[in-house]
Amino acid sequence: MLTPGLMWTDDGQVIELDVFLKRIYSGISWREQKAANKEVHSQKENVQGQKGDFRGIAGPEVLTKNGRIRGKTLDKAHVFYGVPYAGQPTGAYRWKPPRAVSPWTGVYDATYARAACMQACAGLYSQECPKQLSEDCLYLNIFIPLDVNLSVPLWNPLPVLVWIHGGNFIAGHSSKPLYDGRFISNFTRTVVVSLDYRLGAFGFLVSGKDPLSSAVGNYGLMDQQAALLWVQRNIAVFGGDPGKVLFLCAKLLNPFRFLEVFETWGPCVDGELIKEQAVRAFRMGHWQKDKPVLLGTTSEEGVLFVYAVFNKPVSAVESTVYITAIFKQHTLRILHKYLPLFHDTDRRGMLAQVSHLVLQ
Repeated sequence: MLTPGLMWTDDGQVIELDVFLKRIYSGISWREQKAANKEVHSQKENVQGQKGDFRGIAGPEVLTKNGRIRGKTLDKAHVFYGVPYAGQPTGAYRWKPPRAVSPWTGVYDATYARAACMQACAGLYSQECPKQLSEDCLYLNIFIPLDVNLSVPLWNPLPVLVWIHGGNFIAGHSSKPLYDGRFISNFTRTVVVSLDYRLGAFGFLVSGKDPLSSAVGNYGLMDQQAALLWVQRNIAVFGGDPGKVLFLCAKLLNPFRFLEVFETWGPCVDGELIKEQAVRAFRMGHWQKDKPVLLGTTSEEGVLFVYAVFNKPVSAVESTVYITAIFKQHTLRILHKYLPLFHDTDRRGMLAQVSHLVLQ
């Protein structure tokens, strides 16, 4: 008699019932799974990169512009982890625009997530620090609905959602469990792409105006552009429609000097990549009006920044001086509105509310 929760397979092996149900759900038989696993293990030596995680079902193989690539099949989607969209930004290529990926031979191993981009992991972000960090981090992840057969072209390619993680341009990682795209991909029949880009000093250092002799900033945004270009050129082989791409991100560009206190690193108006502040660009009509845009803010996000910067209580006098330095001629109007609402000796709560007003 079998222990509850276990069952016999048709070739006499014992497996857990929930594992069996997942295989049935994915449409792959036990024999097919066995054969696929055997094939994967026999081909490990021909796969580029580090040793992958083969706990999922052997995934599909596709041919990109740079070479063949193999992913893995999990319980909710086909997944390609750690796909390079640009060359390694290391050594002589640090603080340089992203380079195209060099073609490879053999089959690229896209079965495991790569390291996150370099970040300080201090203060506000210390509790969410990725386990692995590296300058070699320009990779993306692709999630495809489970019922999509990538061995044949799709008559009706799927819409694509490209997700850019937040983190104030100094922290974050596309492979965080929170950003697992398997579920939204399978539920909405959408190809989901998440990506990493250079952060902090590696992505936004400005040391001069000459790109040949100094860092000119905005490299993190250039990385994002390179990833979008890669999607346009390659997403069709993953079942996606390059003509239906939704670009979803937590932040684009801060238009207010107020927030520079909290943002040591971030995009800057350089006259080339970014010609003017985002708010002014929208007001002046300097944007592609044929592309729909939806903007929003995160409620109470200012609390995070204020308490991260001011780790000690802020007095009423200090908060008044600070608001005066930022808002100048608008100071009296701001103080008249907010001072009567806050009576605590610690005025960080008031500063958080004021910052939220600016974020809106």
